[in-house]
Amino acid sequence: MSWKMLQRIEDYAADELSGEQFLQTQRLLLEDDQMRHLAEAYVRMLALFRAVGTRSPDPPEDVAQQAVGRALEATRTAAAPSRKEASGSATDPQEEEDE
Repeated sequence: MSWKMLQRIEDYAADELSGEQFLQTQRLLLEDDQMRHLAEAYVRMLALFRAVGTRSPDPPEDVAQQAVGRALEATRTAAAPSRKEASGSATDPQEEEDE
């Protein structure tokens, strides 16, 4: 299947064809099961995109606060030295054997 035909099926699914192109594409879809299934998939995909586009992408406030809190805690934990590092004790048993 050519890119041109894929584009035509996409345009058909988006209801962007008019007149003769619409009728030709409709005839092709009736004759070819694979192309018809592809057009149906495009229609479903476009409906999904439209539905997603109408929803707010913002998470609920409490979810956002929890995520920010976890990120800050992870940053603090990563930046703070461990007790062993702060006291100067070895953290690798191999290092202790070498001494």
